[in-house]
Amino acid sequence: MKLINLRKIDLNLLTVFEAVYEEKSQQRASERLFMTQPAISNAISRLRHLVDDRLFYGGRVIHTTATADALYLEVHRALEIIRQEFQNQAAFNPQTTRRTFTVAMGYGSGYLLGPPLFKKFEEEAPEARLVIRSVDPQSEIPRLLREQVLDLAFTNRRFQDQNLEVVYGIDFELVVVAREGHPTLNHDPTLQELETHDYLWVHDSSHQSELSEFQDFMRMAELRAKMEVPNALMVPVMLKNSNLIAFLPKAFLEPMRASTGLQSYKIPIQQLTNHSLLTWHRAYEKDPAHQWFRDLALRLTTPYQGKA
Repeated sequence: MKLINLRKIDLNLLTVFEAVYEEKSQQRASERLFMTQPAISNAISRLRHLVDDRLFYGGRVIHTTATADALYLEVHRALEIIRQEFQNQAAFNPQTTRRTFTVAMGYGSGYLLGPPLFKKFEEEAPEARLVIRSVDPQSEIPRLLREQVLDLAFTNRRFQDQNLEVVYGIDFELVVVAREGHPTLNHDPTLQELETHDYLWVHDSSHQSELSEFQDFMRMAELRAKMEVPNALMVPVMLKNSNLIAFLPKAFLEPMRASTGLQSYKIPIQQLTNHSLLTWHRAYEKDPAHQWFRDLALRLTTPYQGKA
């Protein structure tokens, strides 16, 4: 590979090269860096001249040359050293920061984590601002994390993006629920007993499982639904004055039980637990502010891991 005289190079070219290499797309690199595509193309063209190599080739899918692979290792390492130095110098104090932190959550994760997250957030960062938002469609989440529109996201999807880091957040094991004093459901039911009940169904419920028996069971319950509601938060209200039964994540029951009087029972069939995944972009994980916010979120998910 041709040696580069750093005194004669615009170091911005290296950040463009790193982004194009990682995204394998000039369009995504332009979105990540907030640059136009012509500016990205011009930067890569200048760098190609400097190293005397085409670096990237292909159409919709970009491939890299051996020179690009070797150059990326050196460029990425050098840029990470620079970023880390700036982050170390920029002291972060949660007690004084006025930064806005944004996390995406569905209604399930928001119902469980929203109140305790704000409570701890206000205690540790009294001058900061917390934004909890939803993202629809969820396919937008990787882009929003990359552009730092989102700091974190709780989602049930695992995205095929090597720049995203994922850890388990909340386990959503399902249980059968009914009102207190239900005339026929007052014990852990058998499968045959559950096949005779009428159900309250939550619209767009997603109970993913590799177990065909469990999937068949859920389809049976959906077919026997006498009523459908838009989200799980309406379930206690609708069950209170009916003999319908429903499914809810076990983690929901503790905050609901005091005000609703719901009774819960085990589902008599093996299920694979659904997970809410905490996701973030690796480009920002060494930022002290991001690390504080991420650790705060992880602390709050601990009670819901493995026993939700």
